[in-house]
Parts: sequence; C-alpha cells; structure tokens
Amino acid sequence: MRRSDILFSVLALIADYITLVVAGLLAYSARLHPFVTELRPVIFSLPFSVYFSTVLGIACVWILVFSIAGLYTIPEPKRFIDILAKIFLGSTGGFLFITVWMFVQRELFDSRFIILMGWGFAIILIALERFILRNIRQSFHRHSYGLEQALLIGSNGFTETFFNSLRANKQWGIMPYKTLPLSPEIVPELTKELANPSITSVILMDPHAPREITEQCMITAQDAHKNFYYVADVFDAHLRNIDIITIMGTPLIHIKHTPLDGWGRIGKRVFDIIFSGFMLIACVPLCIIVALLIMCDSRGPICVKLKRVGLHGKPFSLYKFRSMVNNAHEMKKNLIEKNEREGPLFKMKHDPRITRIGTFLRLYSIDELPQFYNVLKGDMSIVGPRPHEPEEVERYEHHHKRVHSIKPGITGMAQISGRSSLSFEEEVRLDMYYIENWSLTFDIGIILKTPWVVISRKNVA
Repeated sequence: MRRSDILFSVLALIADYITLVVAGLLAYSARLHPFVTELRPVIFSLPFSVYFSTVLGIACVWILVFSIAGLYTIPEPKRFIDILAKIFLGSTGGFLFITVWMFVQRELFDSRFIILMGWGFAIILIALERFILRNIRQSFHRHSYGLEQALLIGSNGFTETFFNSLRANKQWGIMPYKTLPLSPEIVPELTKELANPSITSVILMDPHAPREITEQCMITAQDAHKNFYYVADVFDAHLRNIDIITIMGTPLIHIKHTPLDGWGRIGKRVFDIIFSGFMLIACVPLCIIVALLIMCDSRGPICVKLKRVGLHGKPFSLYKFRSMVNNAHEMKKNLIEKNEREGPLFKMKHDPRITRIGTFLRLYSIDELPQFYNVLKGDMSIVGPRPHEPEEVERYEHHHKRVHSIKPGITGMAQISGRSSLSFEEEVRLDMYYIENWSLTFDIGIILKTPWVVISRKNVA
C-alpha cells in the first residue's frame, strides 16, 4: 500500500466532509431565497445555529454511509465512472437516513425541500470535488510523484507492449521499473530485485504461466510485502460472472456469458429505448439539414440499408445516412487489395467511394444518427461491439464470434479507445472486456466519452 494512496484517501474524506457541510448550507440558503419563498412560504424556520450543528452531525453519518458505499477503498477505482456511481449510491443512502430521521424527529426538522436540495447539491459538489482531487493526483503522477513502481515478469511480446504503455500513460499510477524473463529459476532473481525498497508491486504478464511458478512469484512478492498482480487467463476472467448452485449436494459453478444475462439485459433495453427515443426527437432539425446536403451533393437515396450481423449471428438492416456513391459495394471488390487493416475488416484512409459531404458526415459520425432507429427497433444497443458485414464475419476465427453474444452498438469500447487505429484483435479484446464487465454505469461512462472522441476527431477512418 502506497503512502500516497493513504494520503489521498484521508484528503478525500476531509474534503467530502467539508463539501457535505457546504451542500447543506447551500440547501438552507436556497430554501430562504425569495424565489422559493414566493412559491412556498416558510412555515417554520429552524434557527441557523441549530441547523448548522445538525448539518455537522448529519455530515458525519453521511461520511459513514460513503465509507460503506466504498468511497474510501484503497486503492481507489481506476475509472471515474465507478466513483460517480458510488457517490450517487452513498448520497442516496444519506438521503434515506435523513428522511427516516425527519419522521422520527419531525418537531425539529420538517423541510422536504432542504432534504431534496441537500441530496442534489451533495451529488453535484462531491462529484466536482472528487474530479478536482483526481486531476490533482493525475497531475502528480504525470510528474512522476506517487507512482507505484512495478516489476514486470514475462517473456511474451505483450510484456514489452504493456511496459511501454504504462510508461506513456502515467495516469494509471503505475511506473514499470524493469522486466524479468519468465523462467523456472525466477524466484532467486525476483527475491534479489524485491530487496529494492522503491519497488512496490509485481505484475506477472503471462496468463499461461505454469501454476507452480505463478504461486512461487505470488508468495515471494507477499513475503517481501509487495502487491502482486497477474494477467488473468480466459477462465479466471470469467470468475466475476458466476452463479453457484447445488444439485443433490454437489456444488456447480455456472459461468455466465456476461452480467447482461437476466435483469441486466432488461435494464439495458429500457435504457436503450429511453435514450434512443430522446435522441431521435432531439436530432430531427440536424437530420433535415443533413438530408438536404446529401440531396444536393450526389444522386442516390438519403439513407441506406446495409446488411450487418447482430445478436447471435443473425443478420439485420442497419440504417445510415448515405456517405458513399451508389455503386460503393461493387467498387469494394476492386479495392480489397488496398485494404490497410489487418484481419477481416476493410479500411482505407482515402476511400474513393466516399462523397464530399460523406467525408464530413463520417468525420463527425453524423452518418450514424439513423442507427438510433435500429436501437429503438431492438436490432442494436446504444453501447456494444461494432456491427460488421456478413462477408467480414465469415472470416472470423472461432473466438471472435463471442462478440455476437450481445447486440452491436452505436458506440463502444473500440470507438472510444482508438477507433480505426486499433487492430481487429485489439478491437475484439476491448469488446470482450466490455461483455464480461458490463454495468449500466459502464455504459454511461462510454456514452459520456463518445462526444469528446468524435469532436476531437481521433483516428477517424
């Protein structure tokens, strides 16, 4: 455990407490604002001194609820969206506590408005405060302060790639110290390296390392009081998505395809319907303008229906604003040799099939707006793997086909993590991570990142 982890956790707790008190005071001020009092006159005004001391006590209980929600775990979650989810959960828990307390002590405190405003201010201000703290910490990391010095063990190509990625992306808080080759004689060399007090962690990079060597590395790291991480193999990666059932006294482990099995799928579908319906209505003016531009630019339909492969490998018609010439599919056969991407997908930087207005539409992904109709129909989801053409799917290897276990999406991990610059294998790896780690907050995080990726025009094909 790094001292910087403890320091920032303590700072977060103190900052949270101060912010909660400020949220309570803002709620009090809002209740006494002339605009609010005109709508709902104040019947009983609690003296400020009494209210302030009450807020100080409630903030202590709220901090306890935050702790239960996991806001002070060490180390903190890597993804900010996970912190936001815990803030919402903790604030709602604090809100419920105050609501119950209000009914018990009704003669002392009877303002539902203040409670609701306090809840809202708490979520907004705590989120802002944590965002600032997170950026301060990442700024320290970028200047090489408070980094976790890690020793990487592995002889595969991925070890070097991961090593360089960590060095280039210090915001993860891990600085690779050096790499050691994986061998049966690793323990003596590892023990010698771990005598260096600056090394705080060991990362075993080979998911197929013999179990005996993995255990030896883990024990050696723990004996030296170092953190130990290892890259999970396929089976280990599924362990978070399991159900344990007992049949006639025999425990059976059911490895689920994805957290989307069951109620997760229902929740995702409800979210898709609400979000896509809203976007279809909100984008009507933009769609009219795009339609006129397409008509003026070239001959052909405004929208096109393209064959794509969806859930469980079933084909469906994907709707897009036309960004290519009419005979684009026939032209593709003559351009296959110029494919610039490895794997089954076809990509060309200067594709001659794209129209003038089509270049602009693709640059900002405006051509994909009609896909919200696909989402409303149930063919697609807002977030999911990229939908591919049938002839591309025919060239899939066996392990690629698991991306069809969920609906394809308008945006997804691949789209926000590199877009067209990713290799096909990297895209599949990201999609698999999404499938195995899905949550509604994960979806919201991807959706929030998408506009920035689109506007910044990173790696557009």
